[in-house]
Amino acid sequence: MPRISKATKYNWKRLNATPENRLTARANKTASQRLVVAVGYLKDAVADRLLERLGRLDAEVADIMYSLCLIALEQAGIADRPHVRSFIEARGGEFRPVDIEVEADTFTRGIDVLGFVYQSLVAEGVRNVSGIYYTPRSVAGYLVGNHALGPETTVLDPCCGSGAFLLSVNGVAPENLYGFDVDPVAVMIASVNLLLKYPDRVFVPRIYRYDFLDKGAHADAAPEIPWQFDFIFTNPPWGADRIAAYRSFFPEIKSGERASMVIAESLRRLRSGGRACFLLPLSLLTTRAHGDIRRILLSYTRIDRIHNLDGRFDGVFTRFFAIDVSACRVDSQNYQVIDGRGDAAGVSIAQADYRCGDIPMAAPSPTGRAVIDRMEAARFTDLGGSRWALGIVTGDNKKKLFDSPRQGAEPIVTGRDVCPMGLTEPAKYIVFAPDTFQQCAPEAIYRAEEKLIYRFIAGYPVVAYDDGRRLCLNSANIVVPDLETISVKSACVLLNSMLYRFYYQSRFKDVKVLKSNLASLPFPRLSAETDSRISGLLDAYMAGACGREELDGARRERLCNELFSRRNQMNILNDNINELLQQLPAPDAARLRAAAGMYKDMYPFNSTEYLINGLMEAGVLSPADYQTMRTEYCARNRYIDLFSYAPRSFGETWGQPHLLAEVPGMLQACTALDANFRGEYDLWFNGIKVEVKASRVAKKQSGGTLASKALVK
Repeated sequence: MPRISKATKYNWKRLNATPENRLTARANKTASQRLVVAVGYLKDAVADRLLERLGRLDAEVADIMYSLCLIALEQAGIADRPHVRSFIEARGGEFRPVDIEVEADTFTRGIDVLGFVYQSLVAEGVRNVSGIYYTPRSVAGYLVGNHALGPETTVLDPCCGSGAFLLSVNGVAPENLYGFDVDPVAVMIASVNLLLKYPDRVFVPRIYRYDFLDKGAHADAAPEIPWQFDFIFTNPPWGADRIAAYRSFFPEIKSGERASMVIAESLRRLRSGGRACFLLPLSLLTTRAHGDIRRILLSYTRIDRIHNLDGRFDGVFTRFFAIDVSACRVDSQNYQVIDGRGDAAGVSIAQADYRCGDIPMAAPSPTGRAVIDRMEAARFTDLGGSRWALGIVTGDNKKKLFDSPRQGAEPIVTGRDVCPMGLTEPAKYIVFAPDTFQQCAPEAIYRAEEKLIYRFIAGYPVVAYDDGRRLCLNSANIVVPDLETISVKSACVLLNSMLYRFYYQSRFKDVKVLKSNLASLPFPRLSAETDSRISGLLDAYMAGACGREELDGARRERLCNELFSRRNQMNILNDNINELLQQLPAPDAARLRAAAGMYKDMYPFNSTEYLINGLMEAGVLSPADYQTMRTEYCARNRYIDLFSYAPRSFGETWGQPHLLAEVPGMLQACTALDANFRGEYDLWFNGIKVEVKASRVAKKQSGGTLASKALVK
């Protein structure tokens, strides 16, 4: 077994990871000592046999790789050339040779055996911390092949690893290929790979041990390194900057994600009009935490293509994608999304939507877009203020989980026990001893009177209601909802509905159900009656009176047509008043309603004002609560005064000035813009003639003022 290098030992020491320490368990990948063979990177029988022989050596990984590099150069017949000899001698003091038996032509077949071996010999924890997950040559070749490159084009991979992207570049002089990496072994491997690719060229590979994210070190960079490049291709390290080494250099990246920092720095190092391609985890497109880098891409680049790539890296569960961008600003984004079959679909994003930070992988259908827009329009609250907890990480499931009851043990819920709405009977048991666990939330949240348990690994929310104060393992996480007007049971029904599944899958493409995704889902305001009816669906289901199929049908019909209907949005004030009336004794509430019903509306007095006055007199509506109700009503209906405008007056006094202020490039029509203009339209937008029209949507009633007929919220 190869000995672990000093750098690896240092990483383990920093992570407090020793064979006796529980952090070395597989649940914590940053400290895992497990070796993962990079079968997804390269499938080659010769390389497999070499790796098997290397596993029997007693040597440090770095020395093994140095020795393999020497053998590779010898097999290519270039080891004795002066430029190669100087390259070898420059590294002679860093590593010591190891005697290794290697089959003939192992390194002369145009495949990256060196990168495959190195990845397979480095422990999983070190790969996770350092980001040693190299890009498969097939993926790099596909992405680079989408771009036309000339001999004088300068190309950079700032996180080059063994050089997969640079090796995939053709038609560019090797002197114009640049690579950076913080790992000296990776720098050596990438350099040797380039020497192997260009055996007839006399050049020194421009691969440098250089920290692309450490802006403080840029001034010390080799003088031959250009500041800006024509093309940048890279697969940056994925994961947060855990030790905050770079956050001060990138204050705009609030998430602390290293991949986002690499993107931000790459955009600074691209020439105007230059192109870049980034290979990234899908979470950068789908989770709210990474909205910072999406807004940067939308605002400072032109997105050309997004490649939805199949497969995953060895030892990594996350799916990945690639994005091609150009270094220029555009008024709107119009790009192609390429799926795994090579089929393309167009997506457009208006500049006004850049601030939302959404970069969709597909354009929703008109019906789908309408559903999402309606849910967002009805948004009243979300799960952001709820209590959350991760399931227990035992550190040693084999010893701490039991298959049958025993003294002091209790059932524990796992992800497979979580079904829509409810839990199956747990098959595992545990003795609750928090001090012995690797990870454990406060006991109070496990023992909450009501909580929701959701599967962690799933493409959409699978949520179970729990009032049994049960424990759960880390494959099942917890949320205790705090939703104004919505009970925990109703939240469970909503989250399991087809409506919320559609919204979730339209917005997020993760294979994990993340807290940040759940916290961003929109929830409407519900009346007490509606909440009672929805929670009753869960009660019926749990009691067995309502089957799964029947419940799905009820949810689809009621949720789509009632909860997010226009009527529901338009009765918020009435719901507020009705809830307050329920606080009065029934006879008093009935008398007040009857009196308001006989009240003749006459501006500025009306029946609503009469009810509010009666509620304040009865003491159930305080002056402060009235002020809050009034403020919220005005905020929801800030354009109500426009309803009384005549359509022509509306267009001239408000509609046109509003469009001119809100739409960049919108101009007042005139003969300077259109020599044939005779007043037949109102505005001009990039050659488009715009006529502003207005009409009213009103309640079906006769009599009363125009404002009284408005559909208010």
